[in-house]
Amino acid sequence: MTPIDFQVTRVLHFFCPAGNEQKVSGECAPCERSFYKDNTGNNKFAMCKPCGNGITTERTGATSQTMCSIPVCRGGQYIKNGACEACPMDSFSNDALPNSNTTCIKCTGASGLFGTKETGSNSSQCERYCSPGQELKGPSCEYCPRGYYKDNTGNSRFEDCKQCPASSGIGTTTDATGANNTDLCNVFACTAGQIHTPSGCNACPADSYQSMTNPFSFTTCSKCPKQGLLDTGTKMTASTMLSQCEVFCPSGHVLNVTKSGCVPCERGSYKNNAESLEARFAATCTLCTIGLTTETTASTAAGNCTISKCAAGQYLNANKQCTNCPLDTYSSDPHPTSATTCQNCTVALLKGTTATGANSSDQCLPICGGGKYYSSANGTCLPCPQGQFKEASNRFGQCQNCTDTLYTTVGTGSTANDNCTLRACDPGYKINGANCDPCSTGTFQNVSYQTFCYNCRENTNTSQTGSTSENACQIYCGAGLETNQAGNSCTQCPVNKFKAVSGVAPCTDCPTDFTSNMARTTCNIVHCAVGRQLNVAGTGCDPCPIHQFKNTSGNTACLPCPDGVTSLTEGATACTSIYCVPGKTLVDADCQPCTIGTYKEVKGNHQCTTCPASNTNSYTTSGTGSTSTAQCDTIVCKAGQFRNSSQKSICTSCPLNTYQPSQGATSCLNCSSDHITLKESSTLPGDCVPKCTAGQQYNESTKTCLNCPKGTYKTVSGNYNNTEKLIECLPCTENTTTLGERSISPLNCTEIVCPMGTFYTLVNSKTQCVVCPVGQYNDMRNQPQCIPCPPGNTTFDTGNVYIASCIDECQIGYGYSSVSGKCVICATGEFNDKEGSNPNLCKRCPANFVSTQPGSKKCLVPTNTEPSQVDVDVTIKVKYKIAIGSCDDLTVLIYIQDEIIKKIRVVLASKNAKRFGQSKGICKGISCDNLFFVKVIKCLVINQGRKRRDINSELEVEFKFENISSYVTDLADNSSVTTQDAIAQILGEAAVDNELSPVDGVIEYFGLDNVSVVELCSAGQQKVNNTCEDCPAGSYGRDGKQCTLCGPNQFQNMTRQFICQQCPSGTINTNNGSTASTDCLPVCEPGYEFNNASKQCDRCLVGRYKIMAGNADLCVACPTGTTTTGLGSTSRDMCNETSCEPGQTLVGGQCMLCATGTYKSTVGNVQCTTCPQDWTTPSNGSTKVTQCDTKICPAGQFREASQKTNCTPCAQNSYQNAAGMTACIMCPNQMVTLNTASTSVAACVTDCARGEGLNMVTKQCVKCPIRQYNNKTGENINLCKICPAGKTNAKTGQPDCPLTVTSPFERKFVNIMIKLKYKLAIDDCNMSPDIVVSFRTAIGKALRDLFLFNKNNRYNGDYSFCRGDCENIIVDEDLKSCFKVSSVRRKREFDHELLFTVTFNNVSTQIPDPKDGNVELLTSDVIAQILLFNQGSLTPESQARVMQYQSNTGLTAVGICGDGTSWVDPQCVLCQAGSAGTSGNCLQCGPDTYQDAAGQTTCKPCPENTFHNVNGAANNKSCEDFCTKNPLYCNNGGRCVTTGRRTAMCNCYDDNEGDRCQSKKEPQSTLPVILGAAIGGGGGLLVLILVMVGLYKCLSTKGPRSEKRYAPEHMDYDNYGPVFYDNPVGSLGRIPAIGYPTAGHQIKETSFDHGSQNGAYQWSSHEGRAGWDMYEGQGPQTRWET
Repeated sequence: MTPIDFQVTRVLHFFCPAGNEQKVSGECAPCERSFYKDNTGNNKFAMCKPCGNGITTERTGATSQTMCSIPVCRGGQYIKNGACEACPMDSFSNDALPNSNTTCIKCTGASGLFGTKETGSNSSQCERYCSPGQELKGPSCEYCPRGYYKDNTGNSRFEDCKQCPASSGIGTTTDATGANNTDLCNVFACTAGQIHTPSGCNACPADSYQSMTNPFSFTTCSKCPKQGLLDTGTKMTASTMLSQCEVFCPSGHVLNVTKSGCVPCERGSYKNNAESLEARFAATCTLCTIGLTTETTASTAAGNCTISKCAAGQYLNANKQCTNCPLDTYSSDPHPTSATTCQNCTVALLKGTTATGANSSDQCLPICGGGKYYSSANGTCLPCPQGQFKEASNRFGQCQNCTDTLYTTVGTGSTANDNCTLRACDPGYKINGANCDPCSTGTFQNVSYQTFCYNCRENTNTSQTGSTSENACQIYCGAGLETNQAGNSCTQCPVNKFKAVSGVAPCTDCPTDFTSNMARTTCNIVHCAVGRQLNVAGTGCDPCPIHQFKNTSGNTACLPCPDGVTSLTEGATACTSIYCVPGKTLVDADCQPCTIGTYKEVKGNHQCTTCPASNTNSYTTSGTGSTSTAQCDTIVCKAGQFRNSSQKSICTSCPLNTYQPSQGATSCLNCSSDHITLKESSTLPGDCVPKCTAGQQYNESTKTCLNCPKGTYKTVSGNYNNTEKLIECLPCTENTTTLGERSISPLNCTEIVCPMGTFYTLVNSKTQCVVCPVGQYNDMRNQPQCIPCPPGNTTFDTGNVYIASCIDECQIGYGYSSVSGKCVICATGEFNDKEGSNPNLCKRCPANFVSTQPGSKKCLVPTNTEPSQVDVDVTIKVKYKIAIGSCDDLTVLIYIQDEIIKKIRVVLASKNAKRFGQSKGICKGISCDNLFFVKVIKCLVINQGRKRRDINSELEVEFKFENISSYVTDLADNSSVTTQDAIAQILGEAAVDNELSPVDGVIEYFGLDNVSVVELCSAGQQKVNNTCEDCPAGSYGRDGKQCTLCGPNQFQNMTRQFICQQCPSGTINTNNGSTASTDCLPVCEPGYEFNNASKQCDRCLVGRYKIMAGNADLCVACPTGTTTTGLGSTSRDMCNETSCEPGQTLVGGQCMLCATGTYKSTVGNVQCTTCPQDWTTPSNGSTKVTQCDTKICPAGQFREASQKTNCTPCAQNSYQNAAGMTACIMCPNQMVTLNTASTSVAACVTDCARGEGLNMVTKQCVKCPIRQYNNKTGENINLCKICPAGKTNAKTGQPDCPLTVTSPFERKFVNIMIKLKYKLAIDDCNMSPDIVVSFRTAIGKALRDLFLFNKNNRYNGDYSFCRGDCENIIVDEDLKSCFKVSSVRRKREFDHELLFTVTFNNVSTQIPDPKDGNVELLTSDVIAQILLFNQGSLTPESQARVMQYQSNTGLTAVGICGDGTSWVDPQCVLCQAGSAGTSGNCLQCGPDTYQDAAGQTTCKPCPENTFHNVNGAANNKSCEDFCTKNPLYCNNGGRCVTTGRRTAMCNCYDDNEGDRCQSKKEPQSTLPVILGAAIGGGGGLLVLILVMVGLYKCLSTKGPRSEKRYAPEHMDYDNYGPVFYDNPVGSLGRIPAIGYPTAGHQIKETSFDHGSQNGAYQWSSHEGRAGWDMYEGQGPQTRWET
């Protein structure tokens, strides 16, 4: 056996040092915290052991259990005194396992306050919160809006602002934003029309209003202002707006038509304002009780209606009853009073009346006795002429002709027809018994009614019997003879006259071109007249030819015209027309020689010819009157040349230093000795220019020598060098300049160059640069002075470079607005005293003081209200010039935007910190991070072709500050200016210093375009058109800017809310903007479907089911042949009953056919439906309504016997007045109906021809107008139709429309008005209003019923005459048209007529007729036709006993026009300048208004404090202030100061007083006193300090004093005397008025200092006496003492 060798093998194990353990990778790693390893024994090979028992180690790598020494704490804790302690509020710890070194870190952030909601927090639990009174909005804190507060108690600091709680059941609000506790919720949340009081919301009393919702505690109701001289008031309490203040007149008066003044109530009416608030605004006076009237106009109560209402021609008798004036008296008083008497007709002439009750002196007629009549021409009674008579009983009549025309009266003044006994023979006749014989030849009679005829004188005779004049007695001469001039013998006819027969006729002229024979019995000898000559044959005469004349008669030849004149027509008797010889032409009606340079070769009046010119030269003549072109032999030299007088054809240029401005000159003119020309051939004196010396440069535009400006020099004299180049002044080297102008050497460039914004001045012969002062600028370097801003302008600061820095310089009480670029009056609550760091801006009033009116210099009125401050958004628009390849390159554009906003933020942050403080002012945070980019307004490349890096584009960008304070406080003078003004001023200053350009040459600032402010509204409001409006129901608003619609499952039923309400549980709302909880609809369960009409869940009908819940799905029909047993089935399995088919219904469990006259169209077990009225079915089992086709024919239709179902309308020209008939009745002969289906014989009218239509009013046929026709076919054979679209005709009366046209017949919408005449059975036309209303209502109902029937049955298209239920038909009565038809009144007689106007509002001019192929008719024709054929329907049944329809008296159509227009047939035209209007009604502008443009809806008011009294003003030139219109308003030299539209005050001089300086002052011994108020501390007790009571001491009664004194009546500042107020307490006498101007100010300014060193007055004590010192200049000049 072999022995075994045992060997011992030692195995080595690796282990880690104490506090470490071996990992899987084989590496050692420290024990984690809460573990340890001590390496005792085999522990060195073990893993780390846990500490256990809730303890841990301070760090990793613990080497013993003793190092497990601290408790195990969680994140958000730290170890304190060996125990875990939670981090306190507003701190955190992120250590997951804290050790003894763990500390809690205070919560912080980039900006704002941070904290935690509980202890033991980690960093993620640090939340941002805002100070009390603020809430977090996005990245910034904003003040709680009014009506909300936040007190930051507990964790409320992390919440939004809370709404103020209600008090006494009324909501509350705050006076300001930023409320930090509920104590500030001390204002009741009143509505508009209310104001806050300690006990609640009080309604504004009548005649006041309040327009603000949630008014402030100090808000008051505004009293309604006067409108001109008229009072205004409200019709109720709690009025909400100024527009509710309406003008009213005192009792007894109402407004005139233009509402510009009051007029008294007419007699018989009254107006009592005491009756009610509304009574004051009555447009008309109340009429007295029927039969009564008032004694006077302007009656104020019903009690003034005390006398009977009589008419003209009546008077009140002793019993106060109306009595007719007696015969021969009258009364013209239209409303007699108790004092009215009847006047006697007879005054100077006997007069009388024909009846009693005469109402005018015109009814007093002259009274003439028998045989006399009244002559209005003579004003007296004259005898009746022969042949007339008047009986004595006919007092007022005219004379009457004899009844038998064959007889007359013997003389004048006849009193009866019996006086007509004389035979009435005419002139030329004589009386012969009962006959009239004609006067024989040789006799005559020239008057009527004579018994004889006169004989002709000797040797004369008449040519016939019955001669009526002695002129008929003529001498009787033979042929060739006529009566001589004396008329007593015969003489031969003159030459050229003849007489062919014997008789009394005179000789007559011979025909033209003939003369009489020797016997003068004929004209047979040729004898040419003037202008005519014997023809060649010698048988007649021809006219003289043109250019000849003949001025004598005879047979001689015509003569040629002499030189210079001619005849232009044949047959001339003289040469009267000018006709110039060669070398002369016609000039102003005279022949003048041709001027030099012209000639004329022939006779005539044409112009002289200009001498011809060669290619190079012009030629002229050597004198006037040239007659040939050969005389044009002298050359015309041009300007700048001359011709030697010895030459005719050579021109020479003017040498240097000479000139010649004229053509054709023979010499040149010399320049002055110190002037030269710059070239030869000079043409003007201006070509002679100065010769410039060294230090001067020639100016080519002004042609003067100018000194080389400062900074340049010129070393040589002369204007141009040898190369004709201008010798210019040379600039000094860069940054050097000369001491002055006209330097001659570079050695003069020894001075520095002053930059823009400065000017240079010389100090000890050295240049110094001085910054431009305020009000000046300099946009060039090295200037001797800055440029003053234009008059009335200034700058914000010094050192301005551009004129753009010049802004309006504002006066006291005004500030510069960066929005308008103008000075605006400082608002109430602001002031500008022109002092401090912001002399050109309005400042906010300091704490505890306020200004109570705009334009204040100081804030002097004490108040306990904090200065007003609101949050605003400020928008900035700036312009830059940039270098960019394309405005579409967004990457570069975004880079540029970022660079711009960085630069503006840096500038604003820096200047804001310096001016307003780091934590205040414009910026939030040190980097102004609250300035946001909004948008690019414009990017425009203006030079595409330039290099890429050149400035080539314009960029306009908009930025915005959101939710910042409206005011900031300037640290320099502690004044508060608007944030808007501050931003504009900072950017303006930065622009001057070139601080706003991020990268020169790439992004350069170009200017500020605008800084605008939007005031933010309260929560629950939004800004609309710059007005805060409440968020409407269905929306909410949080930021005061915009309202947001409530979302799905939300609603809001109230306005001005900042959250929406959630829908109740179990309801759903899928819409946005819901305004009521009813929009939250129920969710329908299975077996129910949603009903859109009722908004409820309805059970599924029988035969239908629904499985799923929800509103989207409807109930589903059961399978064919099945149905359900009831409603609300939820499963198809419930469709287990038999279902009847259409045409059947379930009867006794079986399906039975529907009976005749009924039908059923659906599957199911519902009852069969009865056919429509007047229809039935042909048999049982009908399945649809269309089977109800057997008609019971109504009146106007018939059913043929062979037809079962069809009713046929009565054809045109027939009618049927009963129902169920089988034939129609034909119209009478020559009569037709206009339509089919006529129901009355009244429908039968005259038959019109083709091309004619029936006029429904006159019942006559008239020709169809152009664009209308009648082809006598279709349903409307008697009406004109409108031509179809695209067709027309060219004249009236056409049967068709054959022409093509592009424009259709214009459809317009008009109001059609018809006058309907009714006869009434009434006592008189003075009906009570109730009766009139009953008539109007009855007629309106009858008309609406009639036209609604016609609409529904025929004219039911888009353009019907009815709107809805014909509510557009309006009836009005015309009471003025009422009159009595008959004079005898019988019971129930219709003896009065009255017109009613029926208006069809807003109807189309044309209407289609569906029964005639939709042919279009005039709507007016259709309306008139319906009225014509339904006259029986126009008498209302309810009023048939008292009214009857008579006729249609006329129809008109008026177009419907819009605002700013009115209807002028046939179109709407613009309201003219001077007028305006709405709804198609233009009215003239009234007093105090005007309109200078056409088509306007309102008139413009005159400028403030101006007025006029005219109507229809078309411009504001007539608007003048009171003082201008009334220059003599103030007496004794007083100065008139306008205070309102029609009001003024007088500032009196010297010793005058009174409202118009009309009286002398009485000596005054007391001085008016001013009452001051101040706010005391300790509980806000108001302490009234009454000061300064003084007795004025005149220097005339005092010893000499150290000051100069004047009595108040001798003071005069700018001609305004001092103003005084009485002290209401009375203990301190009288004090100067606050409004009295300081030195240098006029009294027109509205607010001035007082009681201070700078004011007009200062209270002081002097020599033991207290009193007012009045300041003029540097010290007190006048003193009143107390």
